[in-house]
Parts: sequence; structure tokens; C-alpha cells
Amino acid sequence: MIKYLLLSASAASVAVLGFTFYDNNVQAFSSGAPVGKTGAPGENNCTQCHTGSPSTNNTIITHDLQTGDLYTPGNTYSITITNGANGQENGFQITAKDAAGNTAGEFMANTDVQIQDNGQYATHKGSSTSLNAWTVDWVAPAEGTGEVTFYAATNAGNGNGTTAGDQVTLGSTTVQEAALVGTPDLLNKPNIQVYPNPLSSTEQITIKTPLEGNAHLSLYDVKGQRIYDTQHIMLEGQSVQLPLNLSSGIYFLKGTIADQVFSQRIVVRD
Repeated sequence: MIKYLLLSASAASVAVLGFTFYDNNVQAFSSGAPVGKTGAPGENNCTQCHTGSPSTNNTIITHDLQTGDLYTPGNTYSITITNGANGQENGFQITAKDAAGNTAGEFMANTDVQIQDNGQYATHKGSSTSLNAWTVDWVAPAEGTGEVTFYAATNAGNGNGTTAGDQVTLGSTTVQEAALVGTPDLLNKPNIQVYPNPLSSTEQITIKTPLEGNAHLSLYDVKGQRIYDTQHIMLEGQSVQLPLNLSSGIYFLKGTIADQVFSQRIVVRD
């Protein structure tokens, strides 16, 4: 199994050891870090309890995703989080989110790792831990999810009985869905317009171009199956509507108009 070493700016991220106060002593939460301490957009991090500012050093993540940081929907991958600071008491928390900020995939519990929010977060077990590395299985999300970013933080506690002197580190990394890689949008085809995009399931895809000539248009789902195919003779300034009734999801329009080849990622929403 090949694993790829990623630093905090690379492939998944971790958020850590939460603490609470009892008799002026600082103790780790026995239930792991409270949910939402990964440093992901809209979330807090461990410095909400621990003094200081988080850094982006010392959180090391390895994984066994496909070459190129690609995942296949529904497959299970191992994510290992290492706290390079390695304090006397260590902890972590990790989550994964899609481009819209929704949690993506599911983490699985094991001897050293527990899950939270039905597998949307993973964190350490026990009230304190001498471990400085944890491995957790992640089940990749459904087809069409696309880009996924892991957010996490680790905390290296110094065991001095206060919240001072602990080292909190944040990290993040982005991976791609294998089925959605290699399909460029119309960035270099300003004379071919495809709209609306995104569109609702009741709308039709319109293609407009000043080009004249033969047009061959095909639409594919995320599995690569062709679900629509048509040919037209395009006239200058003509618009062509594809009479489709698509369910919500990701599709790919590929075509040739007057010998110009193009492709466009299409998003259909409810």
C-alpha cells in the first residue's frame, strides 16, 4: 500500500485534545474533542480553550488514496494523522467537507479513534493519550460529490496543569473525485456558451454560438455513461436546447461544433 506524505497544507487535517477545568487542574475531555474544533471554515479550533495562536506546522498526514490524491466514491481509505510536536498528552479531531461546506464521507471508529456526529468527525479516545499518531478509515462520499477538503488540528499538551504552553496545529488538504478529473470547462471557448449552469431539473440546457457547421453533442453522467446524443447543423447565432429531464447531480457535456471540441461540467439542482 503506497502512502503519500502530506504536510498541513496537503491532504487531510486534524483537530485535537479538548480540555475542561476541575479544581484548577486541566484535564482532557474523556469523550474526545468537542465537535467543531477542526479549524474548518465556520468552525473554531483548540485555541478556544488553549492559549496562544494555532500554527500550521507539525501536523503530518499520510493516506492511501489513489495516485494524484484521487478517491473513488464508496471506497474506504486509511488516513493517518501524526502530531509532530508530541506532547505529554495529545489529541486530534478531523472532518471532511465538500466545496459547498457540507460534510463528506464517513469516518469509522477503531481502538484508538472514536467518531462523532454519525461519523462526520473523528477524535481521540480517553481522557489523555500518549499517542502522537492515529489512523482512521474514511469511506469516500457518493458519486458527484467532487472536491473534498479534510480539515484537522492536533494538540500537544505539556501537562503543566494549565492551558498555557500547549501547541495547537491546524492543517488542511484537498482531494478530488476520480470520475470528475480530466474534464475541462469552456475556459478557452468564449465563442461557445452553455447556460444556465447550474440549472434546475425542469430547465433545459441551451448551447449558443456564432459558429456555423456540424455539431455533435453528447451528455454523460458521473459514471461515464452516455445518456444523450444528438447532431445538428448549426447556423450563425443559433441556439440549441437539449430537451432533457435530468435528476439532480453532476453531468458532462462534450461536443464538437464546426471542428471546435469542447466540454462543460453541468450541475443540476432540485
